[in-house]
This record gives sequence, C-alpha cells and structure tokens, in this order.
Amino acid sequence: MMKGLLLLLLTLSLPLQAQPSWPSPGAQEWSDSWYQLLWDLGIGDEQPQTPERAQALAERFVRIQAELRDTDPAPGLATLGRLHSGPELAAWARAQTPDYDAFRRLRAALAQEQKLANLPRPDFAAISGLSLGQAHPDLVKLRRLLAARLGETLPPQLEKRAVWDPPLTDALRRFQSRTQLPASGHLSPATIDALQMDNQRRLAAIRFSLRQWLQLPAKMNGDAILVNLPHYQLLALRDQSIQLVLPVIVGAPDTPTPRLNSRFASITLNPSWTPPWSIIRGELLPAYQRDPHSLKRKGFELINPRTPQAEPLSWNKVPAGELSTLLSTYQLRQRPGSNNALGKARLNLVNSRAIFLHDTPEKRLFRRSQRALSHGCIRIQDIDLLLDYLGRNIPPQHRQRLKQAQSEGITLTQSIGTTANVYIVYMPAWPHGEHGATIVPDIYNLIQVEKTAIFNRVST
Repeated sequence: MMKGLLLLLLTLSLPLQAQPSWPSPGAQEWSDSWYQLLWDLGIGDEQPQTPERAQALAERFVRIQAELRDTDPAPGLATLGRLHSGPELAAWARAQTPDYDAFRRLRAALAQEQKLANLPRPDFAAISGLSLGQAHPDLVKLRRLLAARLGETLPPQLEKRAVWDPPLTDALRRFQSRTQLPASGHLSPATIDALQMDNQRRLAAIRFSLRQWLQLPAKMNGDAILVNLPHYQLLALRDQSIQLVLPVIVGAPDTPTPRLNSRFASITLNPSWTPPWSIIRGELLPAYQRDPHSLKRKGFELINPRTPQAEPLSWNKVPAGELSTLLSTYQLRQRPGSNNALGKARLNLVNSRAIFLHDTPEKRLFRRSQRALSHGCIRIQDIDLLLDYLGRNIPPQHRQRLKQAQSEGITLTQSIGTTANVYIVYMPAWPHGEHGATIVPDIYNLIQVEKTAIFNRVST
C-alpha cells in the first residue's frame, strides 16, 4: 500500500504534459476550403476565431454526419481527437468532403444564389396577363430571373428583349417542369409563387440539401440506387454517372418514407401482400363495412397464420360485422395478381422499418406532379426497367428462374446478387446547369424542423 502511495505522489509531482491543441484557424492553407465547406453546409462560422471553436465545429460536423447516416458518432469523434497537426487535419478534411459532381454544382448554385439576392424582380401583376407577341419592360426582368433560376446563360440577343416570345415561353415551361408545376408556359399563381421564393428560403433549402450529402459515403464507386424523395425520382448510378431515371411515389406527409442507407437483399416476383394493422384499421375495414364484397373482389383471403398452407377461410363463412373479431385469429392476405398492391415485383431492402421498393397497379397516380401518397414504401412506375438494370449482376441460372416465374405467375423470392447500395435521401434542392438549382416543395417540412432538432442534439 505504501509503495502504491509513493508511486501516486511521484506521478502527481511530475509536470503535466500539455495536450495537443487544434491549429489556429487560418494557420493552414487547407483550412480556408474546410471552413468554407462548413459555412456552405450551414454548420458553422465562415471563419472561427479560436482553435477551440474550430475543433467544436469539426465535432459538430462529425455528429451531424452520424445523425444523417444513423450511426454512432463515437468512432468519428475518436478519430478526430487523435488529429492535431495541419497535414493530418488536411487529409481528414479532404476525406470528409463529398466527392460528387452534383454536390459541387449545388455549392456553385449556393454561391450564385448569394449573388442574386438583389436581382430585380418583375412586377408580376403587370405581366401575368400578357400573351405571345406583347411587350412590357418587366419581361426583361422575368427573362433574367428565369435564366438565374434555371442556371442558364441568356444568349446576347435575348438579354434585353422585352417581348413575350417562344424562347420565354419555353424557359417558363422548363422552370415549371423542374419545380413540379403544370408546364403551361403561362404565369399561373403557383408559378409566380415559385419564382418569388425569397432569397433566404432558397439559401436555406440549398444548404439543407447540401447537408444531406453527408448521409452518403464521401465517394461512391460502382452501382448504386439513389431515391430523392421530394423530387419523386429514382436514379440508377454507375460510378456516379446516371444510367436510369424513374418516377416514383413516396410516403405521404403523415406516413413519410424514412431516409435510409441500405442494400438489396432479394427480389420477390408475383408477391402476396399482408397489410399492416394500420392499413387494415384505417382503410380496409371501413371499405368492408361499406361493401362486404370489397376485400374478396380485390383478392384478399383470410389465412390462419398457424397453418398458412391450409385453405383460406371462405368469405361466405364470415358472419356479418364479425371480420374485426376474426382478425384476432386470422390474417388478411392479398393474393398475387393484377389487383395486388405490390404489383408484379417487390425489391426487398435490408432494414428494420419494413421499407421496400415495389411495383403498383395504380399507374394513373404517376400522372400527378405531387406524389407523396404511399404508406411509406416506394412505388416505381417502370419497375421492369429497374429489374433489367439490376439483372446484369444476377447469375444466368437465377435469371432463367426469374424469367420462368414471371411468365407463369409463380411467386418466387431470389437473391439479386448485386452489390448496388440503396440510398433514400431527402434533397429538395438539386443542381441544374453549372450554377443553378431547382427547388421543389419541402413535402415533409423538414428544412427548419431538422435544423433545429439536429443542431439541438449535436450542439457543442
């Protein structure tokens, strides 16, 4: 005991070694680009004034990145804590910066938006009723505003043209199409609202979308599937190059599709569907009460989960008003077929939230510009195109089995064998051109809500 006490006293008498400190802001050439990145992401100061503040911002970056990836921030913070020299921090900062062309162009759009804060706006009341061939001085302002919003450069012959002409109509249609509005080529009230979105709201949407890139790995090689929820789009990528673009339907605001980093586990052709109790209670039971034949007509069966191979209970044996009671013993299941809610194929993802991609028989819904309509899963308009794309990596013998199941209407679950990761992201702002951004509605109202929630949780 005395020996231990002497060792303790000896240790306490030794001079304390100073802990390595974060380099002073601006002391390294690399730091300017790093702090500019944090500023663009809306994470921190344009130029922190102390080493302590600089380190706190880097820790905030790590925590936000972990929050978006749904991972533990501890390993990233531990790595950061071991870095103290300029070269080490420079290498770390480069490795954290998303290496995507779309990310770089969106940062350019942010810089452009900051320059456009004072861009003159037209008097929309004076020009909204104009038609082809009519003139007004504010059409010059409209033309310049559209070019800025589209990330385009006006040809010299159009820069000062104050007449409503076909190029102006075409530009208006492009803007409407990109912002999920009917491409009428007219200044509708919704189009005017989109064009008048104030600069601060646009900057907030772009910064929010830039932060969402932290959900992805810093660099992506090989095949990947990216689903951008507010744009209702699925992108099939190969080495970051877009190979396929498909329209999708995503979760409604009260049943939102979560952001997710996952991978394909398997594909199920001609799937059956077992609806969750929330859908049974909220939709199927009320429909059955209005029309007792509705569930049978849509191909639903009552299955005893203890003996799933047994014959389904005949609908003729269901007493009037007793279906809800029977569902404590029986399970409602929809047979494969043309009425099945999952269509002809389901792509199964590795996740704990029962989220997957699937076909749908309700193709008419894809005619809508606003498609936040599902219970959380993602419906694909042309799933055959996606299956063909993914089929490149399926072994020939498995492809033959899938083809046979498809032609014969047999239910089959088959491992896909693809290495493609799946990223479900939420980016309302997406780059167009070299310095433009298309900003679509914030369907889940996440921009301000998430900024407050995340920054409160990761405040340093």
